[in-house]
Amino acid sequence: MTLQSTVNVNTRQPEDEIRNLAELAVVKLSAGDMASVKEAYTEAKKINVSIAQKVFEEEYAVAL
Repeated sequence: MTLQSTVNVNTRQPEDEIRNLAELAVVKLSAGDMASVKEAYTEAKKINVSIAQKVFEEEYAVAL
């Protein structure tokens, strides 16, 4: 009997993760789902507060 284990390691950089959450927030906002937008920002801040603020409040400020 052989046992195999697969480990999926997230290799994306924190900034990539946060930018993806910002993209998700834009999609949710266009659907009128403001609660999900706030949740995406909160999740982004859990990854890295300073990057999240830069991405959400500067780069995506107009879209959001």
